[in-house]
Amino acid sequence: MELTEFLIAFSIIMMMLSLISERAANFAKIHFQGKRISIPYIYFNSEKQLKFFLSTELKILAYEQPTAAMEKEREYRIQIINIIIGIIIAAFANADFFEITEQIRNSKQAVAITGWDVNKLELKHLFGFLYLLTFLWSTSLLMFNRLQESQDKVNQKYVRFPFIAWIILTFTLIVFSNPSNNFAAIVTNTIGYIFTGLFLSLGSKFWHDLLDILFKFKNTKQVLSDPKTYQNYDSADKLQALADTSQYAVAEQLYMAYVHEIAAIKGVVSHGLNTITDPRTGLFKKIIEVEFTTSEAQQELLALQNKGSVVINYNTFYLRDYLILLMTEKLEALLDDLTDKKPVCYAYNANSPNTVGSFWVYEKENQYYAVSNLHVFADASEFKNFENNTDYQLTHKSVCFVIGGKVHPDKGVITDDYSFGNSNGYGVDVCICTISKAVFDTYRSTVNNNYLWNGSEDRMRMFGAISKYKEFYNKQQYTQCSINYKGFNNSVSMNVIKLQVTDAVNVQLGDSGSVIYFRNKKDNAQTEYSTGILIARSSNYAYMFRYYV
Repeated sequence: MELTEFLIAFSIIMMMLSLISERAANFAKIHFQGKRISIPYIYFNSEKQLKFFLSTELKILAYEQPTAAMEKEREYRIQIINIIIGIIIAAFANADFFEITEQIRNSKQAVAITGWDVNKLELKHLFGFLYLLTFLWSTSLLMFNRLQESQDKVNQKYVRFPFIAWIILTFTLIVFSNPSNNFAAIVTNTIGYIFTGLFLSLGSKFWHDLLDILFKFKNTKQVLSDPKTYQNYDSADKLQALADTSQYAVAEQLYMAYVHEIAAIKGVVSHGLNTITDPRTGLFKKIIEVEFTTSEAQQELLALQNKGSVVINYNTFYLRDYLILLMTEKLEALLDDLTDKKPVCYAYNANSPNTVGSFWVYEKENQYYAVSNLHVFADASEFKNFENNTDYQLTHKSVCFVIGGKVHPDKGVITDDYSFGNSNGYGVDVCICTISKAVFDTYRSTVNNNYLWNGSEDRMRMFGAISKYKEFYNKQQYTQCSINYKGFNNSVSMNVIKLQVTDAVNVQLGDSGSVIYFRNKKDNAQTEYSTGILIARSSNYAYMFRYYV
């Protein structure tokens, strides 16, 4: 991973945690203004009285001060609060600096700030908490003792003793403990939380500004890595305008300008934006990707590719630099004729036993359901009516299930909950039928549901009738495509999700209706499990739509 990519990923995490830390620090400033606070510490005051706390009333904290000296004093206190709160937030979020940087460096999965599961806390975690608390207490003594409100000040060399003792303990644990034991892990994690807390104390504005600089640097680097930059630009102002233009925005504006012309070309079966790694620069680049089936379509696309352009900030960007063309045989719905493939689990309409597809089951409010594509559960001859009438009402509603190679005696009944075509801007081809608990239990005993649910954030897991289990990278792009359905005279246009399956051929006929499990980031940065239903395949990709239970 390049340094720029590393810093961007790290800065995003720090900015998110800094927002939380700032809110907590602002609360502490307002709450403790004018209040008396005490820190445990045994000492003799100036009158030789034994004291158990360093105590003072904070008069300079929340409000701007009238003199420069007092304002500097206030800034010092605020910085103390920011650092302490930052370390506490890092510890509660389990945001270890070393673990975060290791995850980013490996770049194998999304960086997770996991927090703590109270059900999994052990004795070592208590020791770690006390060790970190000792650090916060000893450093707080050093800072607290110099406050000008403090009436009973302790000689600074005595206040240093707890912190020096913590340092000696740390070096002892590092030198004499085995790297594989709990003490070494406690020291490493604690120091990791301290580093993270120091970074958080810089504030979200710092990380926001740094991110802005990094993204501009990344964009500039991408521009400067292109040899054409040195041939086509003869002034610093034009070059600066080019560098300030997001390459992502260029692809999006080109697509908006030419999407209708691309879609109108006969033989184009899929088109949309995609993100790739530029082999020349090693940086991410957004491109327009088009799948087509005929040589005539290829010629028209090449002509459009050579003439297309947009002007942004007085610079011209050409479609040929952003348009990627992919040849495919066709884009087809994955329904299959019954053959000797011996699928593991599949379904078919009782009135149309020769065409099969996959399905999956779920429970809701003590009712049991099976879900698949409409073209899997519906009778084949009846399904043809949906080509010209998406509101067609089914009459053959009995569905048969084969689970583990055996026909189940209980049949399902299609409900009125089925849809076909584009709905609210997204493609759907879904049908639900009620099933018995016996069908549900038999399916669950055959399909390893735990395997499907327990995937990592960068993977998607699928169960299909033919392929059974398949796993591939969680990389999704919305696209417009034209799907060929068996028995239809024309292809059906839908907006669905394109999946970057390593080898699309392994998503086979009969896998239509397969369930796909994956993790998805919500707006609040939390991770939730999502499901999709496989619908079609081209030579290069598989296609699904998002399904919400």
